[in-house]
Amino acid sequence: MANNANIWKLGFFRSMSSMFKGTAREHKCIRVPEEGISQVLSLAMGTGWMSIMPEESSWAAIHKLKVRIVSTGEDVFFISDRTYIPLNPCNILTKEEIDSITSLENVAAAKYDVAFRTCTSRQKMKNAHQTLNTLLYLSFAFTAVIFLIVLVKGKI
Repeated sequence: MANNANIWKLGFFRSMSSMFKGTAREHKCIRVPEEGISQVLSLAMGTGWMSIMPEESSWAAIHKLKVRIVSTGEDVFFISDRTYIPLNPCNILTKEEIDSITSLENVAAAKYDVAFRTCTSRQKMKNAHQTLNTLLYLSFAFTAVIFLIVLVKGKI
């Protein structure tokens, strides 16, 4: 009876804390760059895109293009620096499916529109703040002038 392990001691609290934590959404990718030296990466996933934040690179997460590595049993994407669509080594996607995927120009145009709208709204907000500041300073100036007029009239 020397080894009385209490299975509830730490395991219970760890399982309770894991209930409140979100799971990290990552996916394994094999990056095949122009140099030919491949890398295994775990990329963060969000809303259909896998991204490397420091490099500001993203790839579409098209789950049909996952490839199972037999030796490890993991599903991975093969990605390249030349395209945002994962590589298609097993010819899973047909030419029509590849053509139906949103082109990068459309993605860039949509992102540009969002950025332009944000910029425009910030500029409008800045102009409104400048107008309000000008009105505030003018009201202080007019109040001071009226106050001086009342003081001068009261002494005369």
